[in-house]
Amino acid sequence: MIYIILSMLILFLLLVLLLKDSLNVKKYKNKKLYFILLILVFIFIFLYIYSHGKNYNKSGYEKKSEIVYFDGIKIKNSDMKTFEKLDNIDYYAKDKNTVYYKGKEIENADTASFEILGYEYARDKKSVYYKGKTAESIDVYTVKYIETVYVKDRKSVFYNGKIINEADTGTFEVLDPIYFSKDKNSVFFMGKKIKNADSDSFEVCGSNLTYESNEKQKCRPGTARDKNFIYIVRKAKYAPFRHLSKRRISSIFKDF
Repeated sequence: MIYIILSMLILFLLLVLLLKDSLNVKKYKNKKLYFILLILVFIFIFLYIYSHGKNYNKSGYEKKSEIVYFDGIKIKNSDMKTFEKLDNIDYYAKDKNTVYYKGKEIENADTASFEILGYEYARDKKSVYYKGKTAESIDVYTVKYIETVYVKDRKSVFYNGKIINEADTGTFEVLDPIYFSKDKNSVFFMGKKIKNADSDSFEVCGSNLTYESNEKQKCRPGTARDKNFIYIVRKAKYAPFRHLSKRRISSIFKDF
């Protein structure tokens, strides 16, 4: 903290000098001094970052000097003697009093019955949790972890903790860890039903698959197809969002 305070003081001094020079006819006569002050600011900021990073491991949970940290930030009121990580990706942890998700307390979670289902799903005797939040729509007694962001209970299938409308729990299967899944009736992209997709012939593409109508064009990994369409996962131009576009297999196009 001392390095940040010193940096702020030097920046304030630098600002004062700049304002003072701006009132003079001969501007910026103290260029050499400005340069030295800026170097000092960068040095103090570097020392702060170095010392802070040296003291704590900013990667998940860590016990140090009778204190538990998450990403270098102290977890208040945690009990180090009974503290334990519950998974290998440092999402969930608990002590004798509290359950944590990424260092934050999960309110009302039961420490004795709390268990990991898979990935970011967990449960206790009262509730199912996804990313540390209560997933009230998921039945705690019949919930089963499927894969990555998917779980199901006796009535429904869930993607990212949200129900997949019209999904059949008995025949549901994950075809791709993130994008594609299907059941006996429908195909889904990121938990949303794909209109007019054919479930029977739908498959996620591999490098050995080709168009029936064009042996020279391969159905590349990361895409999918059924008997009618080729499905392409695209990224929005100015955002990290993904969307799906589709074209008829009979079409020949250059960008694929």
